Amino acid sequence: MSDANDWLEEMRKSHEYVADNAKLDFAVAIERQLEQQHLARKELASRIDASSAYVTKVLRGDTNLTIESMAKISHALDCKLSIHITRSSSQVRWYEVHQGTQKAADPQIEVARIWARHAA
Repeated sequence: MSDANDWLEEMRKSHEYVADNAKLDFAVAIERQLEQQHLARKELASRIDASSAYVTKVLRGDTNLTIESMAKISHALDCKLSIHITRSSSQVRWYEVHQGTQKAADPQIEVARIWARHAA
């Protein structure tokens, strides 16, 4: 069993693994926005001047996205694209505060904050 664990641990260190996870995280975020905005995949495809098949490939994580294509999709969904790197020993949590929900008494709250906590 340790051979499988060792193999998985080595895979997690590879840039291919990191890239695949980033693509899947992006796909999940797109799906969430489509659901929240009550948009069909076909509408997103139209907004980015692409085929429905391309959108399906993006949502499956089957395409190599450029930052430009990610920005185009984000813009079409009226969203902000955020890219963040941190040390591999860190844990990252994203915390979103929507402008409409901020309290007037606390104007220092940013629209989005990145909290990174270094693992002990």
